[in-house]
Amino acid sequence: MKSNRRASRRSCVDSLAAALNKDVVKRTSLLLVAVCTFACKGRSEPPPADKAPAPVASASATAKSGAGFDTTAAKVALPTTQSSPETKKAQFGPSEVTIDVCALDTAAPPLAASGWDDALKSMAVTADGTIYVLDHENKLRRYVNRVKRGCELVLDPRFGDKGVLDASLGNGYGLATDAAGVVYATSGGIGMKSKRIAGGKVADHCDGFLRVQPSSKLAVLSGNQLLEDGCKGKSVSFHDGFDPKAPEWASPRVVGFFGDEIVVRGMDLEGGKEIRKVGLHGTDGKQRVKLGKATGDESMWSPDAATTCADDLCVFDMTRGSPSLLRWKKDGSFVQKLKLDVVDFAGRSLGASGGSLWVAGGASAKGPGIVGVVIRVAGVE
Repeated sequence: MKSNRRASRRSCVDSLAAALNKDVVKRTSLLLVAVCTFACKGRSEPPPADKAPAPVASASATAKSGAGFDTTAAKVALPTTQSSPETKKAQFGPSEVTIDVCALDTAAPPLAASGWDDALKSMAVTADGTIYVLDHENKLRRYVNRVKRGCELVLDPRFGDKGVLDASLGNGYGLATDAAGVVYATSGGIGMKSKRIAGGKVADHCDGFLRVQPSSKLAVLSGNQLLEDGCKGKSVSFHDGFDPKAPEWASPRVVGFFGDEIVVRGMDLEGGKEIRKVGLHGTDGKQRVKLGKATGDESMWSPDAATTCADDLCVFDMTRGSPSLLRWKKDGSFVQKLKLDVVDFAGRSLGASGGSLWVAGGASAKGPGIVGVVIRVAGVE
């Protein structure tokens, strides 16, 4: 090894001497000196083999800082559904999306019950992607997704007792969140006040079922009260544009917001058939456009939730066994239907954050009963 180094140095020096003896241009000589010096030094001082490269930050480490707490220690597991949850890629409008069944933090009891509507009773998603779930025990859980690609929901230990808050809720409540990130547990039951949950504190709120959404500043109480000041507002009818001969049980009801418009589910009678449709209404109750058809991809069975997705409207059709997302442009032109067939699933809730849509509900368990499931649709553009 030493003889090789000496040979390298001698070769450099001999080359330099030869160049100088032949009176080569000074610039060439100086360049040769620099090259030889660098080469000889490099050969005589090899880099240490035990110097490890700088570590690359993992997805979990990135999520750790973004969440504001350490998410890496939590253990997560997929819900024990009857059929194995799948990851699916599909075209949805202008982009390819990824559909994932979320793994859930195992620190809290599994979301499990005997009825389809009881394992996971409701879900709400804030604008920053924080997920609130009303579980089978009527307790409120706050989750954070710790991965950028995929879905691993870990409990936020800063909320309630290690991520679970007992807000003294009974059966019949649903969750909603507004543009400010405030969470509401709301019910239309007699004598059941809605609850306002902010900063970990629970307070009574308006009487009646409250509909709010992060993507809109609008709020509707008890189906027809457009709120303007706290729990006060004006009464608005949303019957405009729907068939007046539709049965009473199918009366128009608010299912979401599309910017400054109110999304209303209603019904038309066509050739003796009951056709579920969705209308976009102004704050005066007037219908601008009506969406849905009797057959084909635009047909719906139970369009009970809607939200803004990118610049379009997305409606969650909660048909058991075949839940789907339907997408329309603002002018009413249909974009596409996306089937959420990654697991045997009956949905109840829809939320949106950034480029993701979230749906939640119940799925057949491996064994008796139902388990709660959250599904993420990522890459919506």
